[in-house]
Amino acid sequence: MSVVFTSTVVRLRTNMASCCEDKGCEVSALRESHSRVLWAVLIINAVMFVVEAYSGLVAHSTSLLADSLDMLGDAIVYGFSLFVLAKSLRWQAVAAVIKGVFMLAFGVGVLLEAIYKIFNPVIPNAELMGR
Repeated sequence: MSVVFTSTVVRLRTNMASCCEDKGCEVSALRESHSRVLWAVLIINAVMFVVEAYSGLVAHSTSLLADSLDMLGDAIVYGFSLFVLAKSLRWQAVAAVIKGVFMLAFGVGVLLEAIYKIFNPVIPNAELMGR
């Protein structure tokens, strides 16, 4: 009975080890896939930030500036996500807090810009925004 039990335990340990090894390959492939997607959205958001920020400045549009900051925030978040993709859960938790702080800072910045424009109004250039 002891021999049968021992051989069963050895077989279970062997099966569990190979199961984990197989999952390691799947996790690695998933990280590569996430990495490609993150790079793509990072580039898209960075380009959109530049386009919208320039347009918002030229047109004096708080709305376009706010949206461009959202794009910048997303690009920073995606870049930081690429950095922590292969890091520990602790790194990923810290990254989540930092991402939240960035988004809060951008929101406060947009609010301050809107308050400033209440006291120093500038009419946005509708022709530039409507292109």
